[in-house]
Amino acid sequence: MIAIITQNLNGGDFNIPYLHIERCKYQSEVTKTLIDWSDHMIFLKGNSGTLTELFYALDTKKNKEHNKSICILNINHEWDSLEKLLNTLGLEDLYYIADNTQKAIQYIESQIRVSKKDIER
Repeated sequence: MIAIITQNLNGGDFNIPYLHIERCKYQSEVTKTLIDWSDHMIFLKGNSGTLTELFYALDTKKNKEHNKSICILNINHEWDSLEKLLNTLGLEDLYYIADNTQKAIQYIESQIRVSKKDIER
């Protein structure tokens, strides 16, 4: 698992097993690195940088620049308004909304199985 963040992000202790932290100088680098390095993406509630990354991921998927799974983790309805906006924009086929971490993991696991089937063909 990889966390891609800006160098100036000061946060809590990222002492999570199997987590690699990649720090980029600028937000634009974070956004591009996210798409380039990810096999699947899970977006948690964040701020303007998270929205930039999410919309970039959705836009590049819509334009067929990648076909990576995009999951939005909407715990406690924090992103209900975002979901409405995405549906208004007609993007609902590009992502999956999970309301808890278990559903998000199950979704990503299901996408991994689908990817393996495509490879075996």
